Amino acid sequence: MARTLTFGILGLQDPEIFGWIETVAAHPACRLGPVWDPDPELVGRVAERFGAEPAPERPPSGRPVAGPDYVLHHPVAEAVLVGSAPDRRRRWVERAIQARKHWLAPGPFAPFIQTFEILYLRTREGGRAGLVAMPRLFEPALVRAAELVRAGQAGRVLGASGTFWVKAGADSGGDLPICPGLELFAYVVSTFGRPRRLYAEEQSGRLVSVVARLEDEGVLTLEFGRVLPADLPLQAEAVFEVVGETGAFRADAARGTVAFYGAGVEHHPAPPNLRAVILEEFIRLAAEKDPAARLRPLEGLLAAYRVAEAVRRSLKGGQAVEITW
Repeated sequence: MARTLTFGILGLQDPEIFGWIETVAAHPACRLGPVWDPDPELVGRVAERFGAEPAPERPPSGRPVAGPDYVLHHPVAEAVLVGSAPDRRRRWVERAIQARKHWLAPGPFAPFIQTFEILYLRTREGGRAGLVAMPRLFEPALVRAAELVRAGQAGRVLGASGTFWVKAGADSGGDLPICPGLELFAYVVSTFGRPRRLYAEEQSGRLVSVVARLEDEGVLTLEFGRVLPADLPLQAEAVFEVVGETGAFRADAARGTVAFYGAGVEHHPAPPNLRAVILEEFIRLAAEKDPAARLRPLEGLLAAYRVAEAVRRSLKGGQAVEITW
């Protein structure tokens, strides 16, 4: 019999949380458990639409807990989907970790590496899975580009350039090195390895340029910021060009293409719902028996935070910064 993962829901303030709940409810290996939010009207909407159990405001008969504690200590819910506002999300992730639940949260939500490192260490100590949902890491064209680099299809990387633009005004609770930079850095670390040295410049408060030296001496240039028009249907633009000793290619997430210079084009369009892809990864992590493999996404994100901190230091000091790993 297939294993079913039951999710409790903590918070309904994130603008995309209803899409997440719909994705969980539609997955055959998942079911919705109790849901809590300080707004009873939102809880009622989730209960009516998805059949979720509202967390009681007072302890029910035979149970010593109510409200958010009812979700955190529910005996069937093994996982928690945290949908609170970004400035409160860290608190509920910490509570989920303390309750020894697997946790899934839209991100980024922690502004500093010290904050995230605590969450990482406590998740590791608790023996559960944690995942910060960042869609660009799951874009099919970018996933394919990462596979090509890791497989050495272009040989040793001599140079790579990446552009990551999101909508002007988009902000999930951080400055540019965190939002949108952290998502980009997580992809860079996973694909190209950990940069050793970087220099960053900020332009008009909306755009950051970075030049970095990779572990194998390749050169990486990045440009990211909140520059897309707010009325543009496209949520983000992410493009990577890679030049290696034996080949070169260009991956475009928005167009879903990987173009090989002189050797044709592969098409990897994004699915209608990237949340479903992220959820599959979370289910896999929750079932993973190897603790090191279960923690790998969080370890990669912790490395991305170190890159973000180096960018901050370079922007502040106006000099190149060494990153010691």
